[in-house]
Amino acid sequence: MTKTVPEELRDSLVITAAVLASYGSALLLEDAAHLHVDIVIQSVALAWVLAWTQRDADRVDWAIGFLVLPAVAMAAAGTDELMSDAAAAGDVVFAVAVAFSIWIRRFGPRATRAGTLAALPFVATLVVQGPIGLPASARDGHVLWMGLVALIAACWVLLVHVAAGCAGLAEPVPRRRSTAPVVPQQRAPAGKGWARLLPSTRMALQMGLALGAAFLVGHLAYPDHWTWAVLTAFIVCSGARGRGDALYKGAMRTFGAAFGTVAATGIVGLFGPQDPWAVVLLFAVLALATWLRPLNYAYWAACVTAAFSLLYGYFGESDAGILRQRLEAIVVGAAIGIAASWLIAPVRTVDVVRRRVADALAVLADVLGTQAGQTDELGCRRARFDRAVELLVEIARPLQTQRALARRIRKPFAGRVRKPSPHLADAIDAVRACADPVRTLSENTEPIADAAAPVLANVTAVRLAIGRLPGPAYQPATVQIRAVREIDAALGRIAQVFPPAVNGYGAEVAGSRREREQ
Repeated sequence: MTKTVPEELRDSLVITAAVLASYGSALLLEDAAHLHVDIVIQSVALAWVLAWTQRDADRVDWAIGFLVLPAVAMAAAGTDELMSDAAAAGDVVFAVAVAFSIWIRRFGPRATRAGTLAALPFVATLVVQGPIGLPASARDGHVLWMGLVALIAACWVLLVHVAAGCAGLAEPVPRRRSTAPVVPQQRAPAGKGWARLLPSTRMALQMGLALGAAFLVGHLAYPDHWTWAVLTAFIVCSGARGRGDALYKGAMRTFGAAFGTVAATGIVGLFGPQDPWAVVLLFAVLALATWLRPLNYAYWAACVTAAFSLLYGYFGESDAGILRQRLEAIVVGAAIGIAASWLIAPVRTVDVVRRRVADALAVLADVLGTQAGQTDELGCRRARFDRAVELLVEIARPLQTQRALARRIRKPFAGRVRKPSPHLADAIDAVRACADPVRTLSENTEPIADAAAPVLANVTAVRLAIGRLPGPAYQPATVQIRAVREIDAALGRIAQVFPPAVNGYGAEVAGSRREREQ
């Protein structure tokens, strides 16, 4: 479930501790083996992102990580050398590798996490381009050293997480988490054209083509700093859950980068090249970025942009012209990522919301249908419902932002006070409102199924409307149990967002125009 601000602060401290430990080990390794400084930078980048992505990993995921990360780190290092020798070939290999890490998500949660880990070393190579790039004289054994550095980073992240769990500062590493889907997996979607492709395939296409375009534009427009456009295109397309999410991430990345650039303009000038205090401030900014990321993506983007400015300033690139060029490249990369998400095998936001709301209601029906004596089963169903709510929370922020903007824009033009039209965010809010009643029902020993029968009928009616299938309209139910009444009221709000289908074609007048806008 959603963490509180103090919990997020605690997590950021644990992550920062792992990053500092990895940084110290990389410094010792660099000095002992006379390696290039890019080893240290990549160690920090890998540890930081790995600690974030593995916060809720179980022992199986960690085992997969230890197998995947060093091998992929060596492959990424080889790709980095290829990009230096033959840019076009290296760029193609990079784009295909990252796209493949997304395509394998079709094979389930374990493959999804493995794909996420596989993309990390490739992204880390983008950080050490430009003034930090590896010279040809330092290439001997570099691929093997990168595998070792990735292994060291993974070890430190796991050790710090385990220690934090023992000290009560983080959740202990679970033995094994359930990887079962919220509802049973279905076959590939039917339809025509792009609709016949699985979401993982469509997202992989978007990522591959967006990276290819970013490489091309970056090399032509910013030959010395092409990585900024590529990195931004990756961030916008990575994990974008529909067109709306891609647009939101692109906008937040741009606004955050603009603020970070303005702040960095004044900060970087305070430090000269090779100033150790710039490194101290850089780690402080990374810790702040980790803490603020769950609050708003723009905060994270601003902190990361400031951290990049400190890093490049440490290596002697700190003039205002470079900062402005970085912001320009970020805008270009964001535009490329948004265009790819909207034009290439697009995933409509309304389709994502329909699918996830329907899945949550399917689990809710299981909760309401629990018979007497199924106490343990009810607890499992509640856990599945909580997971369904979390999946909806993941896509809520862009829709909530759109709803707030739309209502603020329409308000001055409204001739009279009237109720706002239903929005997709309202459906997500309604499902989230069911979490507390479901928790109450799971803690109650009284049978639910008989008392909730009218509400179960409404769940079926709303699910049919979401699927654009003909069926009865929602009718407010009369029930005695308060928690069940609250669930029924929430179903009524969802029914306003997804009116019943007409003649089986889903041609609802109120909803059709709204859906075309998503």
